[in-house]
Amino acid sequence: MRNRARRAVGISSLCLLLIGIGLLLIPASGAEAAIVAPVLVGGNASCGSLDSTWVEFHKVEPVTDQGVWPAPDADMHVTWDAYSTTSGQAFDWTSSFPVLGVFVKGGPDGYLYRYPSGSMSDTLLHAPSNASGQWAGLSHVSFCYNPVADTTTIPPTSSTLLEPTTSTTLPGPTSTTTLLQPTTTSTLSESTTTSSSTSSLPPQLGAIGDYVWIDANENGEQDEWEVPVEGFDVWLFDWESHLLVGADKTGADGRYWIGDLEAGSYYLVFSGLEEDDYFTTRNADDVDDSMDSDVDKSGYTGRIDLAAGQIDDTWDAGLLRVRVLPQVITTSTIPETLPVTGNATTPSLAGLALALLAFGGMTILSLRRREDKPIVGWSARLPDVL
Repeated sequence: MRNRARRAVGISSLCLLLIGIGLLLIPASGAEAAIVAPVLVGGNASCGSLDSTWVEFHKVEPVTDQGVWPAPDADMHVTWDAYSTTSGQAFDWTSSFPVLGVFVKGGPDGYLYRYPSGSMSDTLLHAPSNASGQWAGLSHVSFCYNPVADTTTIPPTSSTLLEPTTSTTLPGPTSTTTLLQPTTTSTLSESTTTSSSTSSLPPQLGAIGDYVWIDANENGEQDEWEVPVEGFDVWLFDWESHLLVGADKTGADGRYWIGDLEAGSYYLVFSGLEEDDYFTTRNADDVDDSMDSDVDKSGYTGRIDLAAGQIDDTWDAGLLRVRVLPQVITTSTIPETLPVTGNATTPSLAGLALALLAFGGMTILSLRRREDKPIVGWSARLPDVL
């Protein structure tokens, strides 16, 4: 009976031990895996390079334990929660809008988590494994979405908008005389004229635009000798709904132009940074508003309040283009010298040998002379070694 009890206790202890080991192997979040399988992407990548219809909503760099952007009460926001597992670092995320892709960079490569129908949360996302077999540490995370997807206010053909169409690429500011003005007709009575001229007018349309350049001296100001940036994407969104309103790409002169805009509040997103590019200082001190850079480190401007018919061409973006120069290895032109040569401050071995030889000869000479007759001088003070 006693043996049976001991055997039962032993089996129970073994079961508890196995359960404990199993719990240790479960990730901290309790999730088994992400809802989609990641795709390996070599090197670094942007949302636009991963899918031509995507725009980066936010880039988390560095990846903190917990965070939210831009604010928990914003209409569109994303939150993340990073933690450690037995396999390495991972994170969970949620959003208030459909996210189409999450790019996770760690080590030399990254993982793309693509959600074809959009997702508003996922768990246990991580970077590719490193040489030791563990998941690489999280370098940065980019959340990608399509600002014109699932909206009825944008024509269907605009759902794949990347390259600006002719409807969004307009010439430079034109004279205000081209805008429609109230007209009157002599055949109408005065009361009819007043009524028809005020009720049938279309809204006065405005425009937003200006310049993208390389801020070579990093002072946040457009200098005459600095060069423009061609082919940079500029997107205009409604401030309240976050719907895409217009887009353009900078020309050879670095300028863009988005017109046919009704009065309202907007914001711009500048997209197209290369891997080693950064945006320069925003709203640099003591720089005129028309000559500074107006975007944050993610390429977003602040709120733009556009009045009816207003032309606001003061929204610029300066880039810091960092390039790593190749390392040049040169061979030494100093001639090789023999070890016995010495230098100006260190006696050579040969010189030291000669000095010792001379000292020894003088010593022997003085000792021999001492045998015959002591002499007066320094040799008389030498010790008697014979």
